[in-house]
Amino acid sequence: IYVPEYPTGTTRALHLASFGLSSFPAGVIAALKMKPDIVAAIVPTLCSAPTALAAARLTGARTWIHVQDLEVDAAFELGILQRSSARRGALAVERALLSRFDLVSTVSEAMRDRIAAKGIANANLTLFPNWVDVEKIRPTEPSLRMRQQFRIPEASVVALYSGSMGEKHGLESIVEAAQQSIGTPLHFVIAGDGPGKAQLSAMAAHLPNVTLLSLQPADQLNEFLSMADIHLLPQRADAAELVMPSKLGAMLASGRPIVAMVTAQSQVGKLVASCGCVTPPGDAAALTGALLQLAQDSPERLQLGKAARKTAMTLARETVLGEFETRLIHLAQ
Repeated sequence: IYVPEYPTGTTRALHLASFGLSSFPAGVIAALKMKPDIVAAIVPTLCSAPTALAAARLTGARTWIHVQDLEVDAAFELGILQRSSARRGALAVERALLSRFDLVSTVSEAMRDRIAAKGIANANLTLFPNWVDVEKIRPTEPSLRMRQQFRIPEASVVALYSGSMGEKHGLESIVEAAQQSIGTPLHFVIAGDGPGKAQLSAMAAHLPNVTLLSLQPADQLNEFLSMADIHLLPQRADAAELVMPSKLGAMLASGRPIVAMVTAQSQVGKLVASCGCVTPPGDAAALTGALLQLAQDSPERLQLGKAARKTAMTLARETVLGEFETRLIHLAQ
């Protein structure tokens, strides 16, 4: 596939198209060999949809597409792509592809409503939220070993962001909040990689209360999440209903309060309201205020952490996958 060194709207589109084209023959050949009952496609990227539809047509299989992100809407609403004529064409192609699948699932009620508004019948729509392994990710005491490893002051209250660094995340607000928090117990850990990391590193280079890390090994995820006192979930306002952050489940399961920079009316905002704080996207002052309040109130952090864990249990792997397995069996009959 083509991977651009410096992503732009055009090169991103070419990147996804190259995947769609190069995976088409492999997908069709695999389906002809396997004779599946159901052929599934995952969005991102929508470019995989034609392969799934063709493979199903050739083998008589039913079709299912799972929408993790509304990537077409996000590309234009985040300004990655801008031409209005291109938007109309892309939305028309998206609608045509989605309408040809027997089952369309997505990760949140808000996204399900947006898909329905595109003209997809409610009878073909279902909810398939991101699940979390509540046995693998579980509340533990703060990891002092990791704090020492990353040279984080022992008395600090750690606010952690761990995930990708792209346009839809609004990570600049975290660095601005760190600037406003110098001299307080707050220490910010930002871990991840992505196209926005270089800019973020430049912004935070002079801040003594910010630690920048790469993504940590998966087998250390529980200990790494447990290093935090507070989890950070930034998001741009124009992406609030277009994506459901997959990292949210692990944050909840770790039993830590969450400060989410989202609109209060969004799906994420409603979910986090019972186990943390919601501040307006891009408002570094509001973020700083919420973090300082939690930093000074250990009992409140404990209660919110328990509420987060309780919410995570409703997204436990066995529960979510069990319900969806039933739907897939029905589809295959």
